[in-house]
Amino acid sequence: MQGIPGELADAVVDPAVSGADLRAVVREVRREVERRCRIALFWSQADVIPWFDASSRRLYVDGRFAYQWSGHAEGGNQLLLLTSFQEMDWPTAIDCPLESVLIASDVCKKINERVGTFIRFSVSGEQIRWTYPQ
Repeated sequence: MQGIPGELADAVVDPAVSGADLRAVVREVRREVERRCRIALFWSQADVIPWFDASSRRLYVDGRFAYQWSGHAEGGNQLLLLTSFQEMDWPTAIDCPLESVLIASDVCKKINERVGTFIRFSVSGEQIRWTYPQ
């Protein structure tokens, strides 16, 4: 059984293993699979680091151009949010730099409308998070 630790694979194919023992093995295999999936998800997102150039107002995700904000009036709070992430080297979540969570929700919605296929923003409590759509 490829990818399953040796002792678990041995127990799964051993006809002498009782039903209760087999259930314990299945639980252990499930935990191992979930652990590996969490690690894979972490690394798949960790490999994708956005980059926001405040001077040109351009957002890049995974080395690809995502959007350019134009004009002084467009996206003031959006630019503030992106600049905050950029200054902190894009952690997956930051404390909300905006006046309220309601404003942050609206800002995230507007950014997502523009770049939602590249990156998604959401509000979680008092924090703003970004994820990479898979």
